[in-house]
Amino acid sequence: MLARLYSEHRQIVGFVKKLIGMIDPENPPDLMDLARVRSELAACSDLHLLAEGKFIREVLGNRDDRIAQVLYERYKTELLEIQISLSAHMGRWNPVTIRSDWHGYRQAVHDQLAIGVERMKWEERVVFPVVQELDPVRSGKSWMPTKSASIL
Repeated sequence: MLARLYSEHRQIVGFVKKLIGMIDPENPPDLMDLARVRSELAACSDLHLLAEGKFIREVLGNRDDRIAQVLYERYKTELLEIQISLSAHMGRWNPVTIRSDWHGYRQAVHDQLAIGVERMKWEERVVFPVVQELDPVRSGKSWMPTKSASIL
């Protein structure tokens, strides 16, 4: 399962890179193309978070182990904060506001994406190894990435 979650992180990063590539030029892209990439990123992230959240809850959230419970609470709380931030971002940046404040939108996207990428790095560095140790059978035996497979 961790190999799947790790792979999904890479898919999400692929959409992140695509979105960054679209917004970095001084001239805004076609807003329909931008909306499509934003939608693909959101859909990929949503599906991933459903599977990841369920798995992490099963392994960490249902244990008597205090360390696992504390880690799960942090996982859950910080994820909720990110989801609230993303929801506010999506609500703030619609086609009208994107067009009227292209530079502000670009900065907001970079800020929001940085939060998500840092979150994935933390999960892979802290959460996934604990999950692997606590439930090696369901986690999978060889989920660990190679050193060269960094997120960004």
